[in-house]
Amino acid sequence: MQQLASAVQHHSTRISELKIEIDTLQTNLTLTDLSAIQVEIGERTNEITHIEEEYSDAQEKKVKLEKAQTQYQTSTKAYEKQLSTLNEREREVKEVFNQKLIASQLDESFEKYLVGKEAKLQLIDEIAAFDKKIWTNQTSIVEKKGNLAKEGTDQTIETYQTRNQAIELESTAFKEQQRELIGTEKTVQSILSQIQVNYHAKKGQQEEYLMYKELSEMANGSKETDYISFERYVLGIYFEEIIEAANTRFTQMTIDRYVLIRNKEKTKGAGPKGLDLDVFDNYTGMKRSVKTLSGGESFKASLALALGLSDVIQNHSGGVSVDTLFIDEGFGTLDAESLDSAIETLFELNQRGRLVGIISHVEELKTRIPVHIEVTKSSEGSRAAIKM
Repeated sequence: MQQLASAVQHHSTRISELKIEIDTLQTNLTLTDLSAIQVEIGERTNEITHIEEEYSDAQEKKVKLEKAQTQYQTSTKAYEKQLSTLNEREREVKEVFNQKLIASQLDESFEKYLVGKEAKLQLIDEIAAFDKKIWTNQTSIVEKKGNLAKEGTDQTIETYQTRNQAIELESTAFKEQQRELIGTEKTVQSILSQIQVNYHAKKGQQEEYLMYKELSEMANGSKETDYISFERYVLGIYFEEIIEAANTRFTQMTIDRYVLIRNKEKTKGAGPKGLDLDVFDNYTGMKRSVKTLSGGESFKASLALALGLSDVIQNHSGGVSVDTLFIDEGFGTLDAESLDSAIETLFELNQRGRLVGIISHVEELKTRIPVHIEVTKSSEGSRAAIKM
């Protein structure tokens, strides 16, 4: 807001200065310098109009910032009020808690009656284990009573001895199986220890991999970066310069109707983004996709982009000079007016020292271009002849 206020003050001062200059120029106007003064007055008037537009934009931004400031101040007051209420509630709860401690005579020795979290969990585990043992023993007693009821009291000692021997053999087998399981467990523990050693050894590599993975996702354009890769981000910077250079000719070829603009809005889907192109139509005052251009308009846009690309290449690389340009077809899609503007643009390039070659079947180009190479086909082959 301070910057906007400073800019507004500066522009206001500048407008006053320009008005004084205009009054001075009108006072000192003579017949000899009338045209020069009129030109300068027009320039000063344009500058005043531009400054007034900037002043209007600055006022709009100022109003928006004042609204946002008011909202933030209202939210801050609400949060402060809520915080004060919570603090007051906390003091009330602490006071009630202290009163209950005093009433229960636990105000001084209350801490020693508290059980820690770990001790509490241990007691819970011990109670659960004891309950499980009780349940197991009760189940075993019921089972034994059932077995005794089935066998009755007429079993001999030999029968019990034979059964005990079978049980001992089964117990021996279980013990052998237990020893095998213990050996297997030791082997598994050894393997687990080796795995942990390998894991700690690979942990540093994993962290390095995750770092490079994050850099790769950022460079290749993941969902977190709105599917704009680093390559497309860099190309977008050059693309802006190419579009700016292309518009100097595209607006000329379309008689100030179209202006190419880069589409920076988010689109649906997970495809690569960042290099989409739209066109602004000054006739309708609306932006639309370049896909809606006609064939001739698309050719003009392509030609303007090609020329803009060559200009940017020469600006960024002092040792590189793009002096020759070949255009293959495309003129057949142009009407007479569009063809004239396109040819005038190419003639302007030729006057600046560039060699422009056109490959086309349009007959009108033969009369418009003084020097050309005419290729004719026959049964014996093709022939080329220079026409002056």
